[in-house]
Amino acid sequence: MGHEAHHHEDKLQLAFFASPLHQHQPSSPAHEVDPSADLGRPEKPHHNASVDSDPEASNPEFENMDDSLHDNPTFHKHAEATTHELFYDLFFVANLTTFTSMLEINDRHSLTGYIGFFSLLWLTWYQVSLYDVRFSSDSVFERCAKAIHFGCMVGFAVIGPQWKPGQDIADYKIYKAFGLMLMVSRLTLFCQYGVTLCFTKKYRKTIVPLSMVMAWTLLAAVLYGALTPVFPKTLFNATGAEVAQKSNLYIAWYIIAISETILTVTVSCVWRIISFKGTHMVQRMSLLTLIILGEGIIVICKSISKIVKNEYLWTLSVVGQIVAGKSSQTPPLFLTY
Repeated sequence: MGHEAHHHEDKLQLAFFASPLHQHQPSSPAHEVDPSADLGRPEKPHHNASVDSDPEASNPEFENMDDSLHDNPTFHKHAEATTHELFYDLFFVANLTTFTSMLEINDRHSLTGYIGFFSLLWLTWYQVSLYDVRFSSDSVFERCAKAIHFGCMVGFAVIGPQWKPGQDIADYKIYKAFGLMLMVSRLTLFCQYGVTLCFTKKYRKTIVPLSMVMAWTLLAAVLYGALTPVFPKTLFNATGAEVAQKSNLYIAWYIIAISETILTVTVSCVWRIISFKGTHMVQRMSLLTLIILGEGIIVICKSISKIVKNEYLWTLSVVGQIVAGKSSQTPPLFLTY
């Protein structure tokens, strides 16, 4: 009993770093001699009933170690989204809901601002999810990395109320902070991929694709950081008031985020050893799509209430606005599939 309790305590200990690889349990020898057996008893062929009852246990050992023979690692792959992944999705939806409730899309600037904010939010979420569904493991380092990613989602919530791209702004400090936040997010991903590479470097096929993903992630982080001081500095006029300025530097964020996502997915498709086969990525995307649609329905219902409250009756124009609003909530193909 004491030995079992001690073994249970050891299993509860959380390592600082954890391998993303599936560890094979060493199989027991087929003909193991029992030291307590009677030496005077005639030797009989060893017959293991558990082997006969379990067809998988009768397979040759080289089939269980197929990954070592063919230089292909076996990663931990979850059939369903884990708790921290669902919690991260909740942060995504909370940011989008808060931003949508504070922004009314009634002109060109508000529409482009919404598209830009949603794109950066979704691409950041997607980059983190690409890592989680393939290489995530429970360790102190991974939990600290998840805390940083959660903090970046809080950063999106902070900049949401002040997100006015393409408009004259007097102070760009919030945009500079946002650029640093994107840099920290990519540096965290770079470190996570680096730890994965350290555990999988014995498999030579994983070195090139993981190194390429790390290189592009690091380059994206450097570009995000380099763009931060390029934003306009605060200017004051003769009376001491801040002068509003216009800058389109934020467009570079879209280019960097889209480029790194395309490159990461391309590497995963070319090098099938780190592909998404066997992961729950499609299921997670589907769940997120349903959540986004639910958030959109809530916004539509609020808008319908405002329209009917102002019009006091159902007219043809009111019905047309409601139909147009429902049509705009059709799920995008890239979110559904």
